[in-house]
Amino acid sequence: MQTTREKLYQEIWNDPVSKVAVKYGVSDQAIRKKCKKLNIPLPSNKYWGNINAGRKPAAAPLPEYDGDNIINFHISYKPEAPPSKAQSMKPILFGFYDKKKREQLSKICSEIIMQEHLKNPHPEIVKHKAIIKETKKKRTYGEIIDIRGLYVGGQAILDTHSTSEQTLPKAYLFLDALMKAIEKAGGKTEVTKEKSYFIIEGEKISFQLKEKYNQVKIPEDRKDRWRSYDLEPSGLLKIVIGYESVRGKNHFHPSHEFLESKAKILNDIIKDIFIFVFEQPQQINNDRIAYKKHLEDERKKELERERLKKLYDNEYAKTETLIKQAKQYELSGTISRYINHLCDNESSDDYISWAKEKAEWFDPASEHDDLLLDEKDKEALTDSKEKPRRYGCFW
Repeated sequence: MQTTREKLYQEIWNDPVSKVAVKYGVSDQAIRKKCKKLNIPLPSNKYWGNINAGRKPAAAPLPEYDGDNIINFHISYKPEAPPSKAQSMKPILFGFYDKKKREQLSKICSEIIMQEHLKNPHPEIVKHKAIIKETKKKRTYGEIIDIRGLYVGGQAILDTHSTSEQTLPKAYLFLDALMKAIEKAGGKTEVTKEKSYFIIEGEKISFQLKEKYNQVKIPEDRKDRWRSYDLEPSGLLKIVIGYESVRGKNHFHPSHEFLESKAKILNDIIKDIFIFVFEQPQQINNDRIAYKKHLEDERKKELERERLKKLYDNEYAKTETLIKQAKQYELSGTISRYINHLCDNESSDDYISWAKEKAEWFDPASEHDDLLLDEKDKEALTDSKEKPRRYGCFW
């Protein structure tokens, strides 16, 4: 079957890849490979989650492509019957949970809305306001917060990081709605001296509220000028969500940021965060399984390296011994030939007898031992090394 790049792009953003694959008689993987090859973006699970929640998210734009726009699919299978309704369904929102829990989460998510005024605030917000109020008795708000974050003497307080004093009321409204919704859905909020967390299905997911700062050029005539610009709060919030890597405290999983803008208001962002947070336990579990497999693969590789090293060391030692014995055998033969020469010249019988003993001692096939010299001496003499200096008595 034949289609175009533009048509395939439209089809995969209107229907799941599995449904498009059935249309062309190929596998899901074949569609994904074609998209990757032709630089066609694929929808994420979050995109389908928004569709299922009744929203209309924008499709990623189709990048330019210099190659051929005509696509040919070779049919690899033909379904015996049309796909069922279940097969045609889009990815399920909150698919990690059972049906009852999914319905509960979807209902709570659809009902989340920020209040216009703070009523019955969450206990952590009450605590945050009290700590800020107490701290401001000794220092101004500007002295306890800057672009690097909030500092209140190491107390356990909501992580509002660099949120300015004028934007703090809006931050309270946002956090109040988010924390209450998450706790209503069965999650928990935990605030420590280091970080603030949502606890979902036993997994700790950190959150941090920041404010976007704008660069404002400093006037040329300012006397205390030591840099070219100042940073001024914009009033726009940025929420950072993340979790510690399953590899340990020294490894960190990339965090995810949700930024308020004119096109993306907080009432929409709060729903996106709710969905994202409740889908993280599945991602963390997948990471844990993948890391466990990684460790097992590394252990197998290490065992194989140890096995090969042992084989190598053994083979090297045997070869080294062979070379030494060959040299000793050669030296033994040389001495024997020299003894025959001495016999022809009627040399001293005592010297010839002594030389024969040394020739036999050098022969690796012989078990003859020398009274004074040992194997280290034999190796040193064979390799023409300096004779070891040994002091003291031998008996």
